[in-house]
Amino acid sequence: MVMEKRYGKFTVTGTRLGILLDHVIAVNREHSGAFDRKQFTEVIGASPTSNGPAEKLNDMIDFGLLSKDDRGYAITDLGGASIHSDKVERIAAIEKIIRKIPLWDLLLDSIGQNPDRETFAQALEQNLPNEDVPVTRNLDRLWHAYLEDVSCITKTPPYSKGSALLGRQKNMRGHSSKNVKSPKKNATQFETSIEQNQMTDTPKDRTSSIEHGLFKEPLIIEFGSMKFEVKDPLSIRFARLLIEAKEDGLKRGDDYEKH
Repeated sequence: MVMEKRYGKFTVTGTRLGILLDHVIAVNREHSGAFDRKQFTEVIGASPTSNGPAEKLNDMIDFGLLSKDDRGYAITDLGGASIHSDKVERIAAIEKIIRKIPLWDLLLDSIGQNPDRETFAQALEQNLPNEDVPVTRNLDRLWHAYLEDVSCITKTPPYSKGSALLGRQKNMRGHSSKNVKSPKKNATQFETSIEQNQMTDTPKDRTSSIEHGLFKEPLIIEFGSMKFEVKDPLSIRFARLLIEAKEDGLKRGDDYEKH
């Protein structure tokens, strides 16, 4: 299920900022800051018939990373500062980019960069009409989206390697890694998605023992015929993807309208 983008008078982007910043880096490398939609689609490795590139371009405009005219798209000064400047200037630029999203701007001032879920939910209740406050899964998705976007302030390029909770992207050209394996032959769709998607940082609600070491007794999660062992931070991220996939396969009264 895709995260809702509108909450009362506020609208958020469907693509996370880290992914968009990496797209800025890639397209700037290929086309020196100016390009059209076809060139952008090729750079990020998307299908020419996909709606994804157009949605991402709109999100990049909303964040102030790009400007658009009759000739195509161009990286703005703010977008350029987020990928080219020294650390101090880059941090300032990314904070300005985040504040381009009104809801993020409001939350950044009121609850800071790393709120827990309860604090985040309370802030939404204070700033949204009751009927527009997200519940359960949409609240979790919005909370993760906020944490993921704001975390870019303290990151260095590359900013993201995909998101397990809010959508997946193909690996961008120019960002390959020796440690990235090709999908197994005859692999299931789910196994392939795990191999092709590297996870971003998740909310900092884990204990220091998880951040800096291993669990004493790993947790085993079963997914069909697959068994997955959760024992360290990386496996936690894969576990979240497993749980999300299982959850999306269940019909729930609060998620689906009755027909």
